[in-house]
Amino acid sequence: MMQEHIVQLKDAQLHVTQYSEAGEPVFLLHPGGFNGFIWSKVIPYLKNHFMVYTVDFRGHGRSPYTKSGYEMENQANDLIAIMDELNLDRVHMVGNSLGTDVAVHAAAMYSDRVKSLVNIDAGMLNFIGEHGEMDGTKEEWLKKAREKQIIEFDSRSDFKQFIAEVFGEFGDEYVQLCGEHVLLRTLSNGKLTHMMPSECYEQLMEAWCDIHFESCYPSVKCPVLFLPAEREPKLAEKLVMVEHYKQYLSDCEVVIIEGMTHIPLTSHASELSHVIRKFFNRIS
Repeated sequence: MMQEHIVQLKDAQLHVTQYSEAGEPVFLLHPGGFNGFIWSKVIPYLKNHFMVYTVDFRGHGRSPYTKSGYEMENQANDLIAIMDELNLDRVHMVGNSLGTDVAVHAAAMYSDRVKSLVNIDAGMLNFIGEHGEMDGTKEEWLKKAREKQIIEFDSRSDFKQFIAEVFGEFGDEYVQLCGEHVLLRTLSNGKLTHMMPSECYEQLMEAWCDIHFESCYPSVKCPVLFLPAEREPKLAEKLVMVEHYKQYLSDCEVVIIEGMTHIPLTSHASELSHVIRKFFNRIS
């Protein structure tokens, strides 16, 4: 079964897709710039065991852009509002990149609503700062966001060619999924783009810059599985921070999957799903 849900909030309309009806509920939360489709290779491994949902964050996929509300805390509120609408008391949250950022804030703010966290190459280093993944100041990153050039295409075929040229190293399945399922918006000049409006992207960038995971984990009460990417920079620094967060967490597990990159949802779908299912089975 596949059922679409539209959750209407005061300032946003959020698109949720449900893939199964039995088992404990699981939210699959996408990286920035993507939407629920990116979990397509993972879902078949989970949907026969869990009640699986994908969520399109505001301004992503089929959830329209909003003028504001991209702060991590507010997007965490969005997840709880979705849970309330769907009558879900507690859920497992599996996030990758942005998905993890929002999920960690949800678990810190609503510790009684999040049953577990699976943090796929995120939730360890802040975006910038002392324990940051990136160099530079907040002001510099906001300036980059404001000045980021919008990439334009004449057709979806042109977009598919762009994806193949720029992201071919991620594999054919990744290229095909993105080429077919990334939603394109029409610009005022009639061209197409896959990018957020600059005013929305700047707000999201500010939200990333304001992340301070050290303030979140003392309030997280659920089991946490960290999955740092083996093939990304700063693996050692990520593991150091996980050791630091362990003092706050009653149940913390770390697994490193061989060859995994930052967005591994197509290339390592089977391995990821096996580790996630094993974790869920252990804590349930």
